[in-house]
Amino acid sequence: MPRRNPDATRARILAAAEDLFAAAGFAGTRIDAVAARSGANKRMIYHYFGGKEALFEAVLQHRLGDMPWAGDQEIDAVVARLIAWESLEWPGPVAAAARSGAIGGLIQGLETRLAESGIRGRVDAALLALVLVSARLFPRIAPQYAALIDGGRPDFEPRYEEFLETLADASMSRAPAAKPRVTLRPNVSGGGSGVLPPTGH
Repeated sequence: MPRRNPDATRARILAAAEDLFAAAGFAGTRIDAVAARSGANKRMIYHYFGGKEALFEAVLQHRLGDMPWAGDQEIDAVVARLIAWESLEWPGPVAAAARSGAIGGLIQGLETRLAESGIRGRVDAALLALVLVSARLFPRIAPQYAALIDGGRPDFEPRYEEFLETLADASMSRAPAAKPRVTLRPNVSGGGSGVLPPTGH
């Protein structure tokens, strides 16, 4: 009789659960379905993961915990759907410490680029990271909505990729200096208006 490989069994369970959770979320996935797809019985699933809640968290940690979150990183549909289900069904982020560290690396990289462009302090690196990651996630989470906005053009993927690169580059460009303000004040003596000198110097 062949010897059982615990690592292989655990990997099969994770892979099956990943597909099912991505498709139907936590509430829509049954342990019976995970067992059938993975070829492992329910007892083994409970042995390795302790229950459905722990299995869901293990899937999220496996796919999202060490994600580098580079601003130009491709995000596949499975990851996007898992993030969407986490947002809809879970009280807080799974593997928060690991994910915060990875996202912190993205923010630090953006801060460096902003400093090099001379606009650090005028653009919030954390908010810029949020914009860039959200821009990559949205078409994966809501492809129908993206198609409505873009008209369902077949070349969406390459055009969107090029747009994201342009957006990232533009956000790092040196911003123009703020224009001096010119203030009008009534000319009480002559009935017109006077112009105060520009402010902000």
